[in-house]
Amino acid sequence: MYSDKFLKAVNWTIDRHEGGLANVAGDPGGLTKFGIAKASHPTVDIANLTRDDAIDIYFREYWDPNRYEEIEDGELAAKVFDEAVNCGAVSANKMLQRATVRVAGHAGLIDIDGKIGNFTLAAINLYHGDYLLCAFELEAVHYHVSLHNLKAFLPGWCARDLDEEGLT
Repeated sequence: MYSDKFLKAVNWTIDRHEGGLANVAGDPGGLTKFGIAKASHPTVDIANLTRDDAIDIYFREYWDPNRYEEIEDGELAAKVFDEAVNCGAVSANKMLQRATVRVAGHAGLIDIDGKIGNFTLAAINLYHGDYLLCAFELEAVHYHVSLHNLKAFLPGWCARDLDEEGLT
């Protein structure tokens, strides 16, 4: 049912960054399991959520509607997905759009709107590789540094932003 690219990305995110049940003080997501937060999914029974249910949510709400499968570079697709899980798809997509503009030099041609459209996908797939992945990771760090009201989480977020171990 799911592609190998998606399964690799979602398993990497869950195993590496989104463990079991958590309710961290100061986290606006509230009760969370496998990265699925009660604040974003008020109708989900978070305490009894299974890994398979979380994977299904990730596919339906994050991977498929944001066209991550169409990003040819599997590492980049996995990193964008991981950031979408961490801070929301619109924010992650904007990071990717900004990184692509920086690498491709298409300022003004790619709308920084948080939606991955045909032109953005074409540019991503043309300029993919380590340089775009690095630019994306730096955009993620910049985004997290800007969240002054959540600065207690910054060291963990930055480590996650730059984490590539086991991604390939």
